[in-house]
Amino acid sequence: MKKRSNDIGGGCVEERRKSGSDGVEECRKSDNRMVARVRGFWDSLTGSRRRMEALCKNATLDMDYITYISVTKKNNSILLISAAAVLVIVVILEITGRAGGAEAPDLSRGAPGEDSKNLKLKVTAEYKDAKASEDAVVRILPGTLGEEETEEALEDLAETLPGLVLAGNADAESISSDLYMPETDPSTGADISWSSSDESIVAEDGKVNIVGAEEGTEIVLDAHIRLGSKTKDVAMTLVTGSLPDGTDTSKMLETRALEAAESVSRGGDGNAVDLPGEWKGVKLSWSQPSSGSMIPFALAAAAFFFIVYKCRFRAIEKRIGIARDEIEREFPNFLGKLSLLLGAGLTITSAIERIADGYEAVRERTGRKILYEELASVRDRMKASGTPLTAEFAEMAKKSGLKEVLRFSSVLADNIDKGSVLAEKLDAERELLWETRKKDAEKRGRVAETKLVFPMALQLFAVIVVTVAPTALEM
Repeated sequence: MKKRSNDIGGGCVEERRKSGSDGVEECRKSDNRMVARVRGFWDSLTGSRRRMEALCKNATLDMDYITYISVTKKNNSILLISAAAVLVIVVILEITGRAGGAEAPDLSRGAPGEDSKNLKLKVTAEYKDAKASEDAVVRILPGTLGEEETEEALEDLAETLPGLVLAGNADAESISSDLYMPETDPSTGADISWSSSDESIVAEDGKVNIVGAEEGTEIVLDAHIRLGSKTKDVAMTLVTGSLPDGTDTSKMLETRALEAAESVSRGGDGNAVDLPGEWKGVKLSWSQPSSGSMIPFALAAAAFFFIVYKCRFRAIEKRIGIARDEIEREFPNFLGKLSLLLGAGLTITSAIERIADGYEAVRERTGRKILYEELASVRDRMKASGTPLTAEFAEMAKKSGLKEVLRFSSVLADNIDKGSVLAEKLDAERELLWETRKKDAEKRGRVAETKLVFPMALQLFAVIVVTVAPTALEM
């Protein structure tokens, strides 16, 4: 069996070597077929050129549509390639992210004098049948703290300690569960000693017992903080709340998980930090939070690709619609000119030729108009091949798809030899078209008014906000 390669540009090298000229010719045909398939597939994705040409040919669209089609397909190609590239990149990132798994956290300490680093970890705590997960930040301190860092750490701790002490309590005015009163600050390593104004209600280890205590009893906690040679005292006033109905296991587990994370931040010996597997009788597992899936981005890229594919003929169809609208606007003026020339004694053929000649004389000044370009084409075909006028306008009505042109073609076919009667009917048709245009303009005006309701409502809302905001801020 002959060995063949599938490269499109210069494939079949082995077969060319072994089979002579016949093999080379067969290989070239195979390569050409492959190239044709690839081009055909891409042509269908970006919009079939044959279908676009058929749309332009079957519509009254006097323009260089070959160039316009090329520009449209080029724009579609850029959009499709962009969407496909984004989709491929997202899929690769998703696959590599899943295959590589989560990276191991860097638990090494920095050199003395460097800034501490925060490591975001996911802590999962399990106890019997209960389980809870928390995102925690582990602060890995450098070897030692400088004097300025020590003072700054004391000030920060003095500010944050009242909030940390509350633990699971909502605020300092309704204490009903145990407090968090560590002997060592996990973030700085500072030693903390506690004293309570009433140890029967709040003990020095943070245990809270409000049974028998009146609701609203004030307890003063004093914290004496020592970090190196520096010290600072913090006084906190707490107020007891009502007795809780039961114990919330999940809250306890969340507290234990955070306590464990804070204990890791406290320090230890060695060049790396050890993550405990158990803390106060609670099993712990550590992992870094997921950075998020790339699947939504992949779906968005795929949706964008699909939208571009489905709308690949939209530009051509929109251009055809614009051409038809232009013909519809110009047609009453054309009927008025034609009726005037017929009343002056010209035949229908001479009148159309006069209108086309007059348009060409002023085209550079007024710009191209599709209806009159089509009339000039009708005049040229009639002179070149002798095509009947009625047949030309029947074809024009079919291409434009406009009922106004179709009615004119029918009137022209029925009264081609009746000059005065044809002029009267054209006047009547022109009046009908003007009335139709007036009604259409009124309809569009009403639609425009409806569309303006939402912007006007937004403006009114903005005015209300600007008016009310100063008063609301002062309250």
